[in-house]
Amino acid sequence: MTRDLNDKIDSTSNVRAQKELLKYQKELNNLLESDQEMSSYDLDYLQKKLDLKLAEIALDEAQNAKSQVTMRRDSEGNYNYVYTADENAVAKAESDYADKLYEMQKANDEYITSLSENMANLSS
Repeated sequence: MTRDLNDKIDSTSNVRAQKELLKYQKELNNLLESDQEMSSYDLDYLQKKLDLKLAEIALDEAQNAKSQVTMRRDSEGNYNYVYTADENAVAKAESDYADKLYEMQKANDEYITSLSENMANLSS
């Protein structure tokens, strides 16, 4: 996971995205350096959190990428270039972000269900 994170930090040219990923990397390193034992749920949660952060960054980049150019006529009859984001890329990034968010929520629900079942088994 840390190697994947380092690759993402190195490959992005977006300064804000690099700062966000570096902040996440620092959080991850603090968890790894602490001597507490991590469960498979903790590792899965951290991976899903990273995937969600990457999807959020991709959405932000898609919204800010002005890759399409159109000409518009203003009220005085002059033509101007208007740069806009690609709607298909933004829609795909929004869908990917929603999918990652759903996966994270589903994993949390499954974990809570398993904890509830374990508590019920212990009390009986």
